[in-house]
Amino acid sequence: MACFRTGLAAVVACVSLGVPPAFAATQSTSLGINFVTIGAPGNRAARPDERYWNINTPQTEQIGAVAYEYRLSRTEIDATQWISFVNAFTPHWEAMGGSRFDSSFSSESISPTSYDPRQAPGWRINPGSEHKAVTMTWRVAAYYCNWLHNGAATADPNAAWGTPQSIVPITNFTSGAYDTSTFGRRPDGSYTDQITRSAGARFWIPSLDEWTKAVYYDPNRYGAGREGYWLRPGGQNDPLVSGLPSAGGQTSAGGNFPPGFDARTIPVGSYPNIEGPWGVLDASGGVSEWTEGTYTAGAGAPLRWYNRLARGSVAGTNDYIGDDLIDSFNGGGSPILSGPGLRLAATVPTPAAYLGMVLGLSLTIRRSRSCCVDS
Repeated sequence: MACFRTGLAAVVACVSLGVPPAFAATQSTSLGINFVTIGAPGNRAARPDERYWNINTPQTEQIGAVAYEYRLSRTEIDATQWISFVNAFTPHWEAMGGSRFDSSFSSESISPTSYDPRQAPGWRINPGSEHKAVTMTWRVAAYYCNWLHNGAATADPNAAWGTPQSIVPITNFTSGAYDTSTFGRRPDGSYTDQITRSAGARFWIPSLDEWTKAVYYDPNRYGAGREGYWLRPGGQNDPLVSGLPSAGGQTSAGGNFPPGFDARTIPVGSYPNIEGPWGVLDASGGVSEWTEGTYTAGAGAPLRWYNRLARGSVAGTNDYIGDDLIDSFNGGGSPILSGPGLRLAATVPTPAAYLGMVLGLSLTIRRSRSCCVDS
């Protein structure tokens, strides 16, 4: 059920019914992350005829079925949305033995102005990379989710480097969405990291089903009210066209670009007409995206896992026609190695949160009117 009334009073009415207003289909955090709401809770999984490979494992047999509403960031996280976390987490990253040279933490789009550990790094976004999708390790993505869950705190920018005032407490990063005390590795090479998010998480790395539903599931795939799945991103079955948006391209993946052009520099959201049924952009191209999915092996208790799964094709690579398929699960890797990026998952605001948003908007409008009356 959707609410299509307009005007402030109508928004209040929608909230009182527990129905998100139509204009609030996307909401933003204080970091400027735009979210789309993925509805239709309790949708069915993709059928064999809606898949390409149809290789079933315990993780993929019911691919795409999600029993609840949730939100997903409309695009991959970019450098502008990442740099505040880098600034906040740097003291702890270095205490863990991390380096300022390591792009698996800061991404290739963000650089320090100082490499002296006695001085603040002075992180800056490289020119032209403000809205380039960032990459990181799975574990760093988990620290980011914890930081958001706990309020995205930042330190006093005027405090001397290394003083308590210049450091956000480590507890802001170690729990909330993921318990980082579980992060470890067994002698056989498998990982002990918490696999799925903690109960009550506000932001998290999407599950394989959550990512698949947001990109491929359409409540009206076969007509009004007839649910189903598309084979590829963008609400289509045919391969997307590689190339620049200005040249009719539909994805930054593939090789159909001018000589010497680096498709990885294309900003997120550059293909606004190629969106999924829920409004998700850039599921093809950009960077591949971490999920909570794992590659498992063995029949021991507990089941051992060795790598995290990532979804989506990568800018400038020619294998995107296969990677874009609904059941292509070959991406990802070790949770301590970089490569993929992140499309953030989040809870749906409660009706009370919507009401707070409306009341805040009402106060803003009243103040605006009172300040602008001619005297």
